[in-house]
Formats: sequence, structure tokens, C-alpha cells
Amino acid sequence: MGRKKEKREGSPEERLYLTAAPEAESSSSSAALAPAAAPPSSPTLFVAFACAIAVLLGYDIGVMSGAIRGIASTLGLSVVQRQLVVGSLNFVSGIGALVAGALADTVGRRSCLAASMALYTLGSLIMVSAGAFGAMLGGRIVVGLSVGLGMTVVPLYISELVSPPSRGRLTACFELAICTGLLLGYASNLALFGLAPGVGWRVMLALPLPLAVGAACGAGRMLPPSPRWLLARGQEAEARAVLVTTHTATEVEEAVSGVLALLAQARADAAAAAGEGALGGEGLGAAAAAAAAAAAAATASSDGVLSVLCGRRGSPGKRRALAIGLLVCFMQQANGSEAAVYYVPKIMEQAGVADPCVMLLARSLATY
Repeated sequence: MGRKKEKREGSPEERLYLTAAPEAESSSSSAALAPAAAPPSSPTLFVAFACAIAVLLGYDIGVMSGAIRGIASTLGLSVVQRQLVVGSLNFVSGIGALVAGALADTVGRRSCLAASMALYTLGSLIMVSAGAFGAMLGGRIVVGLSVGLGMTVVPLYISELVSPPSRGRLTACFELAICTGLLLGYASNLALFGLAPGVGWRVMLALPLPLAVGAACGAGRMLPPSPRWLLARGQEAEARAVLVTTHTATEVEEAVSGVLALLAQARADAAAAAGEGALGGEGLGAAAAAAAAAAAAATASSDGVLSVLCGRRGSPGKRRALAIGLLVCFMQQANGSEAAVYYVPKIMEQAGVADPCVMLLARSLATY
């Protein structure tokens, strides 16, 4: 089935995802954008790019366990200062994760990924050039925001982009990419162990900078926008143009109809809640009530945690699933796995392993 050749020239990204945009105004836009019966192209490139971001996030976690020895020696850190440098990332990444959802709904998944890599680059540069505890801690905090933002948005973006049959497998690649980053961080500790204490850790922290800069600059160019995010803004034509690259014809229709139904229900619930609030305060006036309902409907693109647990949209099934998910996430941190990742060399040293190279090698093998 052929297409008329576009007269307007544009970038490869525009030709790939937005060729159908001029046809969106006509009543035949759905037919013009209907995907072919042939199998869609593989989303491997998009997923690999997103997972490269996860590799960087894992690298920063893994490299610090070996680099902190040189950092403490060079900057003269006390035990408490070492603990703050190591542990601050985990605390701050929680803050980044809390704001990631709202930010991703507002500016889009791609922009969040680019922002995550920009923060990663900035924080790494601050740490590499740090000459005192304050600068090192500040850089670590910036990287922590990047980690929290990226680890929330990357799996969300992958799950919204790929088709249901591939969703579980490709989303699991995110976790594998984090472990790969951890292993690369350990490997850099081992490879650069012989450098001078004031040089080795700076090189370790600087190694991922070229990839981080490339990811920050390329996220908006190489990655398509999230179809769900486009549908939430009424851009159905653009969403279909993205979906045809990773979904079959049947999957495209099912995905579009399913997301639109969920969005319509969410907006209806928000409008009803806003209407009830307006009835409780007649002094607002009809115009103010309508504006409040419109604003509430515009922001109701997804179910929030509190709305599921306590609000009108909550149901026993949703509450149970959300509670289990939150409990699993909590226990993953409460079991001390993060502390083990950071302090394996110290633990092995206290267990009687004297050779630092043996410590680093054993830790690298234990990661996988």
C-alpha cells in the first residue's frame, strides 16, 4: 500500500513520526494513518537507547564503592562525611522519584530522560572537579536527582512504547541494564586501581561523561514521544504514527482505544469531583466552577497514588496491587542490598581479605 511522497523536506525524526500530521485535520486521518498488515519494526533501538541511560545510573552506584576510598584519602573525609557522600544519593533519588511522575506527565517522557542525563552530566562534572567535601556532596546530590528521575521514567517509557507481547521482556532489560552498569563500575574500579589516589577516582567518575552527554543531546532526537502522553494531550494522529513502528494493526487499535477509554474515565471522575466541590461553594460562580472542572480534567491523565488508596478511583483490586508493589519496593531497600553494594570492600576487609584487587574482583563476580 503506497503513500504519496511528502513534498516538504524535514529531519529524519519528523519524517519518521510526524509525516501524518498534516492529514490530521481531515476526516480521513484515521484511515491515512492505519498501520500496514506487515509486522512492525523492532523497538530494540529505542529500548537500547533507554537502557543505556539505565547503564549510566547503575555505573554511578557501582563505581562509588571503589572510588570512595580514593575520595576520602584525597579530600580528607571523616567517617561521617564518607557516609554522607555515599548515602546521599539514595536519599535524594527518592525525592527525584517523587517528582518524576508529575514532571513526566507535564513535559513528556523524552524531556525527562534528557533532563536526567543533563543532571547526571552536571553532577559528575562537579564531583570530578571537587576539591572539598562540600563540592563532592553537592555533585552527589545532583546525580541523585538524576538517578531518581531516570529510574522512574525509563521503565515507564519502555512499557508505554512497546507492544503487550514484548512489554515484560523488554521492560526487564531495564533491570539488566542497571546490573550491567554496576558491573562496569566495579570493572573500572579494578582496571584503574593502580592509578594515583588523587587521579584514579576522578577518572572513574569521568568515564561515563561522553555517553551521558550523548544521551542528553540525543534523547529528543532519537526517541519517539510516548504514545500515551500524546493521547493524553489529544494528539491521536501523532500517537498512531509512533505506535505503527512497534505495534501490529490490531495492537494499535487496541492500544489507542484502551488508553482513550482510561483517559475519558479519569477526566469524567475529575470533572464530577470538581462539580461537587463547586456545589459546596456557590460563591465561586459558574465560570469559576467550569474553569476548575476543566483544570481538574486536564490534569487527570493517570491515577495518582493517593487517589487510588483513598479517593473515588480506588478499588479493592487497585489498592491491593498498589500496596503489594509498594511493599516490594520497600523491602528491596530495607533488606540492606544497597548498603552491601556500597560497602562490600569494607565488609571483605573486616572479614580478613587483605588484597584490594581480590576484593574488587570478588565484588564484580558477585554482581552477576
